[in-house]
Amino acid sequence: MPEKSVGYFNCLKNRAFCHSKLKKYPEAIADYSAYLKYRLDDSVVYINRGICYLNSGNKNKALVDFKKALELGNKNAQVYINGISK
Repeated sequence: MPEKSVGYFNCLKNRAFCHSKLKKYPEAIADYSAYLKYRLDDSVVYINRGICYLNSGNKNKALVDFKKALELGNKNAQVYINGISK
């Protein structure tokens, strides 16, 4: 597989964000997941995908993503974890 460019990854992440704003959560999740195959350390993308899972009704997958973001050092993830735990 040829090396992916920075532009490719930015495009995936931006398209996923646009899908999420349009409430096209399955499309957003697919793009975020494709992005995360190559960029495993992007805690913001884990939070964004977690929000999409949450809005799709999948609390378990959302919680996994929020915990991963927290593990990567994103303290904002704790707010989402606390919200699910209530």
